[in-house]
Parts: sequence; C-alpha cells; structure tokens
Amino acid sequence: MPAATKRKPAPRDREATEAKLKAAVGALLARDGFASLGVRAVAREAQVDPMLVGRYFGGLPGLLDAYAASAAHWPSVAEVTENGAIAGLPLDQRLARILANFAEALARRPVTCEILAWEAAQRSELTDALDRARVAWAEAIVPQYLPELREPGARATDANALLALLGAAVHYIAVRNRHADQDWAGLGVRNAPGRARLIAALTIVCTAVLAGPPPQTRKRK
Repeated sequence: MPAATKRKPAPRDREATEAKLKAAVGALLARDGFASLGVRAVAREAQVDPMLVGRYFGGLPGLLDAYAASAAHWPSVAEVTENGAIAGLPLDQRLARILANFAEALARRPVTCEILAWEAAQRSELTDALDRARVAWAEAIVPQYLPELREPGARATDANALLALLGAAVHYIAVRNRHADQDWAGLGVRNAPGRARLIAALTIVCTAVLAGPPPQTRKRK
C-alpha cells in the first residue's frame, strides 16, 4: 500500500486571529478590569495559542495599543465629524456636533463604557495605551475641524476649556449610564431619552459660550 500523504496544517487566518485577540482584550477589560489582563488570559479568552500574541503584536503592550486604536473600542474621526460634513459650520456648532456624535458613538459601544468605568477606579501602565490612542484621536480632530482651538486669545482658551469640560461630562455620563436604566439626572448615552437631553444640553452650552464671530471681528457700536 502506498504511504499515506502527510497532510499540511491549514494556514492560520492572521486577520481573523488578530480580531479575536483584540475582542478578547475588550471582553476581559469590561468584565474583570485591568488586573485580569495577561497573555495567557487573553489567549484563553480568544481560544488561540498564547504564542500568537507575541508573534502578531510583539507582546501584550502591542496588542493593547492595537485594541485601543481599533474602531471597536473608540470612534473614528470620520464617525464624530460625520465624514467631514461638519467642517463648514460655525465653531459652536462644530464643537456641539462632535460632542453629540461622541455620545452617540459611546452608545454603540457598551464594552467601551464598561472600560471607562474600570479606568476611573483602576489605573496602571496598561491604561497608557488607551490614553495614547485617545490623544492621537483628539490631535487628528483639532487641526482640521477645530483649528480655532490652536489660535491665541481668550476665545480659544474658552473653547479648549469647554471641550475638556464637556468631554469629561460625556465620559462620566457614559459610565453612569452604561446600564440603560441608570442615568445621571435624566442624562444618558445608553437610553434614547437621556441621550437626547444630553445632546440638547451640549448644544445649549456650546452656543451660549461660543456662538457669534470671534471678538476681534465684531463691530464696535
């Protein structure tokens, strides 16, 4: 009888495996917090060989960087700027729409809301990857869609403070409302009525502080 032909192992689908590993990071972070993260724990959650974490990402820090930058965790620039459609609007409307779209994006990412809750109580070097991705995200938005924030003067100072303050508010409300029945004084992201109230409030505040032309262009009476 002829010798049996040795079957070659099926090639790994790297893209699918990377996606499984990133999804496993999100699941572990949301369920058990940052202390749960480790190469073996992530691989076990993804049901893959632990060696693939190093092979595909160079180790756990690289995997966390990849997860932090993924659209599954954080909204893209296009998502919060409506594919650039907000570019021609006045500053107050641009800022309000970015914040409103950010709230809508968090509503579509319940795992991210859980991770934000863990971050508020538990910091470690692993959270640095999430921070780096978010800083890069903001730095991609501001020059193109909020260039006024880079200009000298009181109006830019006000706009920067407003963005930081309202962005933090959306973060906090997302954490409080990560379960749809737990909002914050009627504001939320995970339930439609609370989200509508939040977006209306963001618009009111941005309009009150920033509506109208820059001070140097206003005509004196």
